[in-house]
Amino acid sequence: AMVVEVSEKVNFIRLNLSELDGQLGQLQDLSALAVDTLALLSASDSLHHKEARLARASRHTLPRSWTLPHRSGSDSDGANMQRRMVKACK
Repeated sequence: AMVVEVSEKVNFIRLNLSELDGQLGQLQDLSALAVDTLALLSASDSLHHKEARLARASRHTLPRSWTLPHRSGSDSDGANMQRRMVKACK
């Protein structure tokens, strides 16, 4: 009778350990997924910050004449733009 009782307890423990092993595997999968998601979000956030810095920097570094609207279709406008670009490069 005692052997049967011990055998039942051993089987119960084995079953619970097997179930626990499966749950730990799922937890590891979810943990890896969470790490991957956080890495992706961090990379995306870094990219957005870098784009914002580049946008701010480009607004500050462009010569004013390049950002002003100009009329198109006239030769004199093209010549003026060329002169301004040459002047800006000097």
